[in-house]
Amino acid sequence: MFASLNPIGPGATIFLETGHLPWSGLNASITIWAKSETSRLAKLVRVEPGRALAVQTFNSGEAPIGSTSNMEPTREQKIWQVVLAIPEGKVASYGQVADMAGLGRQARFVGKALGKLPAGHSVPWFRVVRNTGQIAFPQGSETFERQQSLLENEGVEVINGRVAMNRFRWRP
Repeated sequence: MFASLNPIGPGATIFLETGHLPWSGLNASITIWAKSETSRLAKLVRVEPGRALAVQTFNSGEAPIGSTSNMEPTREQKIWQVVLAIPEGKVASYGQVADMAGLGRQARFVGKALGKLPAGHSVPWFRVVRNTGQIAFPQGSETFERQQSLLENEGVEVINGRVAMNRFRWRP
C-alpha cells in the first residue's frame, strides 16, 4: 500500500489527517500524510483500498493550505498507530503502547485515547490490556465480554479475565 511513498525516503512517519482510517477497508476518500526525517512531506490520496491515485511531495513549509502545518500526529494518533501495529493473536499493555508511542509513562492516557476512537474505526483496541494481562473493564460488563470474545476469536486465551502475557505479549 505504501510502496508509492518512496519519494519520502526511509524513516517516514505515516498518519491519517482526514477521512476514515486507511485500514478499515471502506471505499472512501482518504488522506494520508507522511513525514520523513529530512522534513520532506508527501500527501497520498486514495479512493479504494490498495489503489493509490496521487502522490504529491512537498518540502517543509510548503504543505497545502488547510493541512496540518507541522505534520506532527497528535498523541492519540500516535497511540492508534501503535495499536494498529499489534498483530492478530497478540496483546500489549497500556504502558507498552504509551512507551512505543513515545509518551513515556502515560498508560492511563492510552485508555483515554482508545475511548476517543471515531465511529467506524478499525483500530484493534481489544488487543490492549493491563500490564498483568487483566482486561481493564469490570468482569461481566458488556465491554468486558466483547473484548474477551474478540481476543478469543484471534486465538488469545483468556482465563478469569486475564491473558498470559508471557505467551501472548507482543514483542516487536
